[in-house]
Amino acid sequence: MTVGGMTVRANLDGGDILIVDDDGDIRDSLASLLEMRGYRVRTCANGREAVAAIERNRPALVLLDLMMPVMSGWEVVDWVKRYKVISIERVLVMSAGVDVANGVAVVHKPFDLDQILQTIRASLQ
Repeated sequence: MTVGGMTVRANLDGGDILIVDDDGDIRDSLASLLEMRGYRVRTCANGREAVAAIERNRPALVLLDLMMPVMSGWEVVDWVKRYKVISIERVLVMSAGVDVANGVAVVHKPFDLDQILQTIRASLQ
């Protein structure tokens, strides 16, 4: 699809990307960036909202902050692994300090926009 002269590739299998972060600025910035590139996006402010969102409509990919109130990203990762509602390979953890996140791919904060887009594209393949 072409939008404003740019070629945009929407995400695979008709799903969307779920962004989970308690920082509203990060959520909104990532959502805007991905929507401008043709992805459908949903957002949640904590892990409990994410679990409910995943149960309602399975996303193609989850961008998940680790340190959140109510239910942490670690707890969401454990829930995904336990109940296998989505493949753990479809979860990208966003963190400022963690290099290895319990077998889950990590996107480092602060973000390099090109790198996060490449990681998202690779994860959706």
